[in-house]
Amino acid sequence: MRLSRRSFCSSSCSAALSDLIAQTCIPITRLNSVKVRQRLQEARSADAYRDSPESNTFCSLTPAILPITLNLTGSEPNDRMRIAEIFYSIQGEGILAGVPSVFIRTSGCNLRCVWCDTPYTSWRPEGKERSLDHIVAETQKYPGGHAVVTGGEPLLAPGIVELTERLKQKSYHLTIETAATIFKPVACDLASLSPKLSNSTPWKKKKGLFARKHERQRLNFPVIQRFIDGYEYQLKFVVEEKLDFDEIEQVLTKLKDANPERVLIMAQAKSKKELHERAPWIVEACKARGFRYSPRLHIELFGNKRGT
Repeated sequence: MRLSRRSFCSSSCSAALSDLIAQTCIPITRLNSVKVRQRLQEARSADAYRDSPESNTFCSLTPAILPITLNLTGSEPNDRMRIAEIFYSIQGEGILAGVPSVFIRTSGCNLRCVWCDTPYTSWRPEGKERSLDHIVAETQKYPGGHAVVTGGEPLLAPGIVELTERLKQKSYHLTIETAATIFKPVACDLASLSPKLSNSTPWKKKKGLFARKHERQRLNFPVIQRFIDGYEYQLKFVVEEKLDFDEIEQVLTKLKDANPERVLIMAQAKSKKELHERAPWIVEACKARGFRYSPRLHIELFGNKRGT
């Protein structure tokens, strides 16, 4: 049996395997070779993501995603993660805004927000495979007791549960930032949930290639509820226009015991100018509904830059 190096997208492991086998170029007995890794990298660079209308997931032919469906790396599925960056900054959003924190940003996402401010983890995923030992060691190089695991969508990562357990063993106050479309029993002190409104759907970007899939997957109420019931949480919503508040109200009506004081509203913005233009009417809408207004300090202080 021989496997192809071409990119694939499928809704199941068997479909993915069938697609991989469709073209023959690499013996399956040599899947751990350096040559295979090189070819995977070539495939990722040439065609990072494909889409099919029938598929319910986005799939990337990279070491970050492959262990979920087919273990081509030779390592145990849960001992490595694809990491875009690890850096030390201040938390820019939410109830912990301003707190110095180490950020561990995973690469790979099951959504395609049109305004995504980290496209290097979603639309054009970057990063390197890192062992959990390496990730924890890198985190410990920085001072402070707060760590934030973010993405992309960190709950896609095979080793996410073990990573959070290890970080908690090191006594970190741990925040998980997730769109809450996937549940895993992570260990954390704050589940920062960011359900995506319809303003996130990329109807025009890339001619709407990912729009239908994103629209199907952007809200998962059972998952959101499970986090609300089992964790300290905050609900963060990104708004662009006043009508978005009506949509937020509709979302909250489908959730049990969602505390309005834990609902935080952020302006969709990639510059200080956009933030300042939207802040006044967002603040007034928050006052009227009892929601919190969340700053985006990293944009205010540093602009829309990586590593901040």
